[in-house]
Amino acid sequence: MNRALTVLLTLLILSFTLLGDDDPAKVLIVYNTAFPDNNGDGIGDSEEAALYYAAKRGVPSSNLLAVSTSSSTYYYEESGRVDMLDNLVTPLLAKLDSLGESNIFYILLSYGIPEKYVCKGIEHRNRGVDNALCIPHSLGTMDSTSWPYYWHTNSAYFESSPTVYTDWGHFTGTEMYMGSRLFLVTRLDGISMERCKELVDRALYAEMYLYPDDGYYGGTVYVDYRWGPHDDLSGYPFGYSSYNKADSSMAKAREFVIASGWPLREEPYDKEIGETGAKFMDGTDAIWAASAVGYGGWYNYNKYQDAWEWKVGAFANDLNSNSGANLRNSDTRPFLANAFRLGLTCGVGCIAEPYLTGHARPEIFVYYMLNGFNFAEASYLSQPCFKWMGIHVGDPIYNPHRTKTPVHDDVPPPEPMVAMNWENDSLYLSVAIETWGREPDLVKTRVCYGPHNGELEDTIDYGRVYCMWEKIAIGGLIYGDTIDISVDVIDPMLNRTVLPQYSWIVGETGTLDVRELVELPDNLDINVFPNPFNSAVVISVETLHATSLHIEIFDINGRLIKRLGITNSEFIWRPEENIPSGIYHIRVRADNRELGKKVVYLK
Repeated sequence: MNRALTVLLTLLILSFTLLGDDDPAKVLIVYNTAFPDNNGDGIGDSEEAALYYAAKRGVPSSNLLAVSTSSSTYYYEESGRVDMLDNLVTPLLAKLDSLGESNIFYILLSYGIPEKYVCKGIEHRNRGVDNALCIPHSLGTMDSTSWPYYWHTNSAYFESSPTVYTDWGHFTGTEMYMGSRLFLVTRLDGISMERCKELVDRALYAEMYLYPDDGYYGGTVYVDYRWGPHDDLSGYPFGYSSYNKADSSMAKAREFVIASGWPLREEPYDKEIGETGAKFMDGTDAIWAASAVGYGGWYNYNKYQDAWEWKVGAFANDLNSNSGANLRNSDTRPFLANAFRLGLTCGVGCIAEPYLTGHARPEIFVYYMLNGFNFAEASYLSQPCFKWMGIHVGDPIYNPHRTKTPVHDDVPPPEPMVAMNWENDSLYLSVAIETWGREPDLVKTRVCYGPHNGELEDTIDYGRVYCMWEKIAIGGLIYGDTIDISVDVIDPMLNRTVLPQYSWIVGETGTLDVRELVELPDNLDINVFPNPFNSAVVISVETLHATSLHIEIFDINGRLIKRLGITNSEFIWRPEENIPSGIYHIRVRADNRELGKKVVYLK
């Protein structure tokens, strides 16, 4: 079967699946207009992540909700109560009512929505925002009387014992809690807006390519418990009422992994994977978790063993007392924060001490992630509590094990866009790829460089994480240097794309690009105003001595909307009536140079 037909059949199968549980039209996206524009592109980071997700997944524009709320990671006491109630819960309920509650299964909180609420007047005062918004009709006034001393039991959609008796099936949207609808709430979160946007790219890549059979994009599922090896698990479920019982329950993930067909490695002793002395079941040192596509276990409290190679699409649940805390902090210790920084695709955890019985259960999460359930379903089926500490990070409809025809990734990644600037005595290369209108992809970047017309004697090798955006520093340069640079990228299946060799002259205000070692051209720059716009946008091109100048405008799916040659440096684009709101890409070509800019059209 040729590749084009295989990809077409895969997309057709996915489209039939989307008619059910993974339908993007069932996702409501909430973003925070008060969150700043940290990357300076004219769109607040929370809104940008929301628009990106909506475009990549095909979520209807009517399913986006703009709120203006705290830009902190938490709501605090009385002022936070009022803010969360008035500016998040109330508009959310109004939006659900306007869309029809039966039409929404999932609520996705975009980057910039607070992660926790610190409630005044109760002992266990830290509560997860995700874990409360999933039952929005039960929040009342959100004062101390609205919160249980511990938690409310998830009686609506929690599976305590997969494979034993009758299990919960896929989420249907009819699940009720105290007479009102349950919604599955997840979030895009992490150290930056760019890393948050990559969560959907990782999900899309794994949905197409991740597969356990030899020759496909795959890896290993890891299980880590403490008092094993627990040879006899026939008495499952053991519950979580004691550490011993919880350990036996987590060991059950071993059988779930074996039944799924994925390779398994387990560390059954009193060390965590990556710790000195840790051993896998076969007696080998458990110092490195290579090619991890999944993980369930415990107990990495306030620590992250830097021993994990997360494959694109990887999922994780480490049961510990702060597993999902401080996600936006790049210098922090909790497990999930570091795992996402290093390439994890989705994970479930807690924002503060949940106690043993109040944390999402690893073996249950592993079971459902490996058996055709999406991330939102798997994380809530493993979550025993509401109004407690839970946090669910990732694309809610990410489903790597839905029925699909496996596809080999043998397509080289797209040619990256390389921009450069001079900061703190270093040359910074900003490398990005675009995948609109083609197969999903992510890349690692390698840079080789050396003196002009000499050997490329220095190398900055491929990094650890496959990504869409990367910033690479070259130090040790001085004003007036001319250096030659070669850039290439590889994707998760090691397909490679090489850029033409460049020469760069280090100037007082930055660097100037010489593509393929031609004579130094004039600078090329694009300015667009206003951005976002609602009727017309002015596109200004700054360049000198260009013999040809062309503008192309593409929609978010890579379809060409407009192409024209221009003779002056300014053009006004007035979208036709049939052009919908969304993100558009403007590409300017001037002789052998090109540059892109993103604009947002809001009718």
